[in-house]
Amino acid sequence: MAEEASKNAGIDRPLASAPDAMHTEPKTGAAPSGTWFLDEGGLLAELRSARQSRAGTPVIPGYDELVELRRGGQGVVYSAVQRSTRRRVAIKVLIEGALASESARRRFEREIDLAANLRHPGIVRVYDSGITGAPTPGFAYLVMEFVEGTSLADHLSSLRRESSGTPFYDTVVSLFSRIIDAVSHAHQRGVIHRDLKPGNIRVDSAGEPRVLDFGLAKLGSQTARELTVTTSGQFVGSLPWASPEQVALADGSSAAADVDVRTDIYSVGAMLYQALSGRLPIDVSGSMTGAIQRIAQQEPPRLRTIARDIPEDLDTIVHKCLAKDRTRRYESAAALAQDLAHFVAGEPIQARRDSAWYTMRKSAKRYRTIAYTGGAVIAVLVAGLATSIVFYKQAVTARDQADLARQRATSESTRREKTLEFLNRMMTSADPGKDGRDVKVVDVMAAAERDLAPGTLDAETEISVRSALGATYASLAIFDRAEANLQRVLELAPGHPQAYRDVASAFNSLSGLRARAGATQEAIEFAVKSQQYIELTAQPFSFEDRHYLRARVAEGDAYIFSAQPKKAKEVLSIVLDIQRRVLPKGDPDTLNTMNSLGIATRRLGDTAGAEALYREAFEASNAPEDSATKLNLLSNLVQAIDYAGRWAEAEPMYKDLIARQERVLGADHPSTLGSLSNLSVCLIDQGKLTGPEGAEAYCRRAVEGLTRRLGEDHVDTLLATNNLAKIIQDQGRLDEAKVLFQKAYDGQKAKLGEENPQSLVTLANIAVVTSMSGKHAEAVEIQRKILAVQERTIGPQNLSTLITRNNIAMGLQGEKKFDDAAAEYAIAVAGALETLKPEHNAIGSFSLNYARCLVLMDKQADALPHAQRAAEVFLKNFGDADARSAKAVDVWASILEKQGKQDEATAARAKVKVDPKPDPKNTKPAS
Repeated sequence: MAEEASKNAGIDRPLASAPDAMHTEPKTGAAPSGTWFLDEGGLLAELRSARQSRAGTPVIPGYDELVELRRGGQGVVYSAVQRSTRRRVAIKVLIEGALASESARRRFEREIDLAANLRHPGIVRVYDSGITGAPTPGFAYLVMEFVEGTSLADHLSSLRRESSGTPFYDTVVSLFSRIIDAVSHAHQRGVIHRDLKPGNIRVDSAGEPRVLDFGLAKLGSQTARELTVTTSGQFVGSLPWASPEQVALADGSSAAADVDVRTDIYSVGAMLYQALSGRLPIDVSGSMTGAIQRIAQQEPPRLRTIARDIPEDLDTIVHKCLAKDRTRRYESAAALAQDLAHFVAGEPIQARRDSAWYTMRKSAKRYRTIAYTGGAVIAVLVAGLATSIVFYKQAVTARDQADLARQRATSESTRREKTLEFLNRMMTSADPGKDGRDVKVVDVMAAAERDLAPGTLDAETEISVRSALGATYASLAIFDRAEANLQRVLELAPGHPQAYRDVASAFNSLSGLRARAGATQEAIEFAVKSQQYIELTAQPFSFEDRHYLRARVAEGDAYIFSAQPKKAKEVLSIVLDIQRRVLPKGDPDTLNTMNSLGIATRRLGDTAGAEALYREAFEASNAPEDSATKLNLLSNLVQAIDYAGRWAEAEPMYKDLIARQERVLGADHPSTLGSLSNLSVCLIDQGKLTGPEGAEAYCRRAVEGLTRRLGEDHVDTLLATNNLAKIIQDQGRLDEAKVLFQKAYDGQKAKLGEENPQSLVTLANIAVVTSMSGKHAEAVEIQRKILAVQERTIGPQNLSTLITRNNIAMGLQGEKKFDDAAAEYAIAVAGALETLKPEHNAIGSFSLNYARCLVLMDKQADALPHAQRAAEVFLKNFGDADARSAKAVDVWASILEKQGKQDEATAARAKVKVDPKPDPKNTKPAS
């Protein structure tokens, strides 16, 4: 994610539009995984458009709070709460369109029947099934156990970090032994999975693997014809982990006479190979035909040629799983598990004995004249010849890999040279002398696009250029041109695996575009597609690949935009751990991840943790003190201090930062203007609204500069306008404030859409100023409109949704509808207590508002625990000299006094050192 202050114009502040009113944080700038049911399908599927037809959230009898988690190959997965038990479950619903064909429905129904009969701790349990009702009737669904945890890929990354003192392969073998045990359980009950892959294995919080998704499974008693293809040329499975007999289904080869338990053995072997080596056993990049041919015919490199610490016995076991001829594989998952147990115990493995004799027999057939010479001496010679052949093949494989690496390096170098040549030509094409005016970046970009006529550049160079153009257009908020260039990259991508880095970058940029436009689910999907594309095309692939990690960060950033900071933190924490281990200290990628993780951490209410991350990034940076990078990092650190409520500390730091930015970047640079806007919000919090050094003066400078530099309809200008309106509102100039709020909202709605989180923030401000004008019913109506969007898009338990519900309650309270207000407060408080850390400020604010409402209803006993909770939260977060703490303590103590508990009230009041009466939101001039 771009730095909060620089590329985002620095406007990432929650704006409390009235005392104790709350709403979501505005977020600007280009957008920055384990997940359930990740569909890693074939290469062609990865390059399809991300736009899928979508039905609304289904209604499923007996289940509430449906929140979409993931769209996979066959359906949509939701989390939900079972009404009768209040337990959280996962619900898989067959999606519409081609995936809801009759064959897909049959597979789904088979999944229900099969999975319901499987009882094993390593297999996700099935609870229920049925058909959805209105508003999306007729869709089959399956209710399953909800597994908290991480993806297999993320868990393996964690294991690699934690395996100090223990060989990593031992840890992997232990994990896969449990996976194989679950697969064996299914096999013994006549069930073949047929789509085993990392995306179908989840590792729970106890570190236990759980096998998911039996939607492609078949009963062992079925014939091959019943399981093969749904349409001509369509095979069932996931290409990188599919067996030769599975891919043969796609071309009608007679070699696909049957699929049995040994098909799953192959897939387990492919996953085990990938876990141990960091790459797939067979390169499946390029055309589908070529990939199928390689899976059917090409032998994977021996593991020990890639990871030399792998013991020979383990190498042999994995390659036995991957045998092209399924009769050469383990006959069952139980046999594979037994050989792994022999390996762990240091005992002879069956695979090695079998492999030696098999190699000799193959050699004898190939060199029949030698084999028939006879005698023990000849047998020894044959064995020696077999060994020589193995060594020769390994040498040829190593040589071929080295040649391929050199070819790729040469191709990469050539492409980069061509790209640089084009960009240099681009920079000189927009001639200010010729044009008679100042040349802007957009002029250079337009000139570059004019030069990109068909055939001007080879495909790989055009991919590089358009990926760079798309990213630059996105940073300038010229979204239509960014979209056009990035989509062109995806059109050119098939058949050019050498350009995978630029293609992945395009996916990441598209993720950012979707996030900024409010299409957060599409943003997440693009980031996941970027990861899948790299897995399928990078050779060798590693989960530590720099570009793969960037795609994971893009996913984390998309979660931030979708108001899912918990998921964002999970993904970003894993990435940061890897980057700290494999990248140099101060690497820009690591610092960028720290920044994004800081945002997620702060939005979870951990301001101290966020500040620690920002401070570490600032101190770890090797950039010069007055460089743009260093100033960006300093800006983030200052904002963290500001968010922590240490405004007196943050204010002079902001002013020093602005002075340095003006000197280094210029007074009209968007980063400088963003810092001005941030300073104005810091001054709002201190009540310093007027005067030459007050919030209004600084914010007007920011709005005027951003308008001049970026245009009045730029998203950052609109956010600064929102801030200015807030300052004016706090001075009581409500009509003037509402005009500015409306201007900002109209611009955001046109630019981003009315359901974008930024648009909803400004609409919430309009509702608050409307309520302050005495029009409470109108304000509640606006807030309910916001609530409906949020419940549909981010779910009822999301913090942003709970904040809106709190604001609705305040409006109802203003209408003196206390019973209705109390009901809304109760939902907000309960949701916050369930989903947030106990010390989160939102819990304090919601609880204090609820307590005040209950006091007005003369329900002192009911109000007491909420008031006490609010006081404890604010005292912990803001200290005993803060007006917010004093207000909460005053409400708490007043309730105790009304109950006649004077001693307890006195003790409560002693917890603060300031008078609760003054309101910090005053209009005193800034000194």
